[in-house]
Amino acid sequence: IKPFMVADALADFSREEHLMALTYTAGRSGKVVMTDDLLLLPASKQALRDAILPLLEDDDIPEDDENLIDYGLDSVRMMALASRWRQAI
Repeated sequence: IKPFMVADALADFSREEHLMALTYTAGRSGKVVMTDDLLLLPASKQALRDAILPLLEDDDIPEDDENLIDYGLDSVRMMALASRWRQAI
């Protein structure tokens, strides 16, 4: 796993030093990410729906309390979704 630096995190040095550290990290040794990229779950219920709905086989939109497996969300698709969230870090 590549080391990463959070671009929009607070730091105890100047803006110029912060930008220099981001540039160095991105160009040589790691990945620069934003705080939102590190969220393991979508930020809202609608963001979660937006991530899951394209993975469903059924054209019907499930209610919040329905089993997504009944709509075609199988283990392979679930793992693909989890992998996408993990790639943020």
